[in-house]
Amino acid sequence: MMVVGALLLYRLVLLHADHPVGVVVMGNNGGYQHDNVDKEFLLKPRKWNTKGLGTFMNVMGPISSIIDVLAFLAFWFILGYNNIASESYFQTAWFVECLISETLIIHFVRTSKIPFVQSRANPILTALTMVTIIGTIITPILFHNISSFHFEILPPLYYLIVIGLTALYVVLSLIHISEPTRLRCI
Repeated sequence: MMVVGALLLYRLVLLHADHPVGVVVMGNNGGYQHDNVDKEFLLKPRKWNTKGLGTFMNVMGPISSIIDVLAFLAFWFILGYNNIASESYFQTAWFVECLISETLIIHFVRTSKIPFVQSRANPILTALTMVTIIGTIITPILFHNISSFHFEILPPLYYLIVIGLTALYVVLSLIHISEPTRLRCI
């Protein structure tokens, strides 16, 4: 039922695309068209090359899976979301953590440099990323009373775990994608 609730929420958001959250969810109506590329990327003309996408996926896929497994273990063992009574807590926790980590990947895909440090996205893309993350966090809080969504209000410890997982995701991404690999991926 959680999936149905999330789909209904997304449908509602997509139908109201002029709403800020709808703009973010719809992607290209949000921040991408406002973003700029790194100056050195424009020095010479380039052909569209998708060969590096495989390399990028081979690095980011396992990193994402490691974070997912750690999130699952933390939700199951640390937070105790391991029985039928806490099923909606686990689903809400998974929804929030996955959306946050998947939203951040935008900043790793857009540059061959270290995101936020060596290469900053356009302020509009950065702002929309933050709106998406904040919206993801407050959605379960706002809609927890709507029974068809099955959202729960998560404890403060959950958010500490998500901050740790997100930090680990960023660190692993930066360690495993060296500068030469980044240049081949982009």
